[in-house]
Amino acid sequence: FLKGEIMAKLNKMWVEAALEQADINRSKLDDFHKVIFQSSPRLKAFINNICAADNVNYLELGAYRGATLLAATVGNPGTKAVGVENYSHDLKERNPKNPPEGGFTTMKAELTAHIDRHNKYTHAIDPTATTLVEKNFEDIDYSKFGKFNICFMDIHPFDANTYDSFFDKVLPHLSHESIIIFGGVAERDKMETINKSLLRHQDKFTQEYEILRVTSNMQDHNNYYDGIRVIGIKKKIIPAVKQAIAPKKVTTPKKEA
Repeated sequence: FLKGEIMAKLNKMWVEAALEQADINRSKLDDFHKVIFQSSPRLKAFINNICAADNVNYLELGAYRGATLLAATVGNPGTKAVGVENYSHDLKERNPKNPPEGGFTTMKAELTAHIDRHNKYTHAIDPTATTLVEKNFEDIDYSKFGKFNICFMDIHPFDANTYDSFFDKVLPHLSHESIIIFGGVAERDKMETINKSLLRHQDKFTQEYEILRVTSNMQDHNNYYDGIRVIGIKKKIIPAVKQAIAPKKVTTPKKEA
């Protein structure tokens, strides 16, 4: 993908190029990763392409069956990926929002099988590059994984508290300049919920750019599934931190008369 054509740096130009290549289904994904359920070829290609930049540390909240999580590291040897899943929502179940105790076991078994297959048979893959954390995303100590520079936020179901928790608990563990990808934005209620949460937390970051890939259909396998909203952010330095890192003033002693 793009290296050699443009600098492999996570900026707006890189994101636009990653999307342009995904629009024509160009990526480094093999046949196995192209057919993993519950995503679309373009969405998986985009994740694979954007994660081809240098020194990517990718976080995915809502790994589901692993389609996009595993796409992140295919052919990208410098990329690390952390996926979070609690198995509480499965679109393949009759009652997708009402999990049994311990979560949906079929979903867990399929995600585990996909990760095992990915680690054993993907060409030149590093089995330690992908980490799965089986918890609620609000309850995780992210500090042990280092700062993330790309985050795909795709939690289902959602409410206002979901996104407030994201900005309160996950944003501090993103790099100073990072990319947030919100999934499911073809759903009007979700887009509006995200908009309101962005406003409530605007004191924490500045939005450098935004790119949308949305169609009128949910689960659109010909495009970006249920829509993505890509936001480039730069975190703000709060006054207390500014004061802590500000250089001390040097006082020049007065000469005696």
